[in-house]
Amino acid sequence: MRTQLLYSSKTLLIREAARRAVHLGATTLNLHTSDMMASAVQLYERLGFQRAYATDTYNGETLVKGYQIDLSSPSLLEQVI
Repeated sequence: MRTQLLYSSKTLLIREAARRAVHLGATTLNLHTSDMMASAVQLYERLGFQRAYATDTYNGETLVKGYQIDLSSPSLLEQVI
């Protein structure tokens, strides 16, 4: 139950960030994570984010992967935008 609650709050947080980004005129939203955060990757992909290899970076030796969503295309985020 606690995992479900955290998952829901994370989803709500990302959706709110997307809503605000659209309100400010943004056309895309970018997020970053590493392989240590497998649950974040699953969440991003479930919400419609795609890998954005051009935005990848490193934190020391750790690859920090970029994800991007087109805010003008249909996705699960659209439900709240």
